[in-house]
Amino acid sequence: MMPGEIQSSGMAEGLSAVARDGDQLVVPRGTDLSSDCFFCGKPASAKVKCRLRQKNGLDMMQGGETSGDMITAIIMLLGLLVYVFVFVFDWSAARQRTLTYGLCTRHQKKRTWMLTSAPICLLAGIGALVFLLVHSNESFSVALTVGIVGAILAIVSASLYLAAPAPQLSGFNEQFLWVKGADETILARYPQMPKAPAAEPKKKKK
Repeated sequence: MMPGEIQSSGMAEGLSAVARDGDQLVVPRGTDLSSDCFFCGKPASAKVKCRLRQKNGLDMMQGGETSGDMITAIIMLLGLLVYVFVFVFDWSAARQRTLTYGLCTRHQKKRTWMLTSAPICLLAGIGALVFLLVHSNESFSVALTVGIVGAILAIVSASLYLAAPAPQLSGFNEQFLWVKGADETILARYPQMPKAPAAEPKKKKK
């Protein structure tokens, strides 16, 4: 079983439409939810078809308290490396996990700003790291400072990309996707997913 894969155990058997599972939506692969904004429930002005990818490493970058010290930066950098590794190896499988969702004007602008700023920060970070490699023999302290700034910019770039408004994949099986991030008004439109019947206790042998 792949990381994030859910064994339905009857939970989604007979389910053919969208349902909710607590604070998550359970949707068939390829579902179109673009009529309203996924994040506030207002009428959508744009729609996005996305591939839902696993976010292993994301909790290391966004979870817990961030004190701004070097250890925190290292943990966030490790989270970024884990995410990039999973992103590459999950590329093919993600092509089969698609969802089309809507965005209102406000969330569309926010998403556009974040996805535009992310590559700018990344390029600036790469430039700073190149400066560190080229000028480390001339003025190590200055080059090191610029290199640290470059690493921070790379982390900021990844954080902007990951924080851009988009549904978050929390689980999946061969038919369905478990998705987080939907507004309460969106969740309220769909019935609660039927749960699997409890397993019968094993009878003791006499």
